[in-house]
Amino acid sequence: MVFLQEEFDIDGDWMLRVFVMINIIGFFLGLLFYLPQLSENPQVWQIPFIIDCPLYALLFAIVIVLRVVGMENKELKLITSVGCMKYGIWTLFALAYFGFPGKFSIPLFIAHIGLFLEGLFLIGRAEVEKMDFILLLAWFLLNDFLDYGYNLHPPLPSVDIFVEAFAYFLTFSLVFGSHVLSR
Repeated sequence: MVFLQEEFDIDGDWMLRVFVMINIIGFFLGLLFYLPQLSENPQVWQIPFIIDCPLYALLFAIVIVLRVVGMENKELKLITSVGCMKYGIWTLFALAYFGFPGKFSIPLFIAHIGLFLEGLFLIGRAEVEKMDFILLLAWFLLNDFLDYGYNLHPPLPSVDIFVEAFAYFLTFSLVFGSHVLSR
């Protein structure tokens, strides 16, 4: 959990390169899933609110690379860690709640377990200050509002109050949890 708090050398650590590559591949594969939705919602500002999981996979890779080159960004790291955990859990929930359609559902399930674990891995001993807490809460509440208020959520068989409530619950619990973990 505190891995990113320690010094490491990407040349000597093949696992970091593997994580970065897996997440970049995950980003592009995830974009394929969202292409139909992106074509229906062509406004550029909507993109980061539509491509939840691929976005956080890419941000995870970016956070690792920035850390390696000595340009770590605390806010990006916090948003990425909470996003990985939130959308990892949310996708696992959605797959379990709506069923496992198609031949890619098991690999998708496993990939999202990994996304959640990456969020845990990344948060380490993060220091979540009051402004960080407010930023996290605002960003993820905005994301939930756009998902369910403007239907920018991924294609789902149906969206009932339970699904929407679970998304908001995840936002609050993970943002508050990151704050508590930092104490």
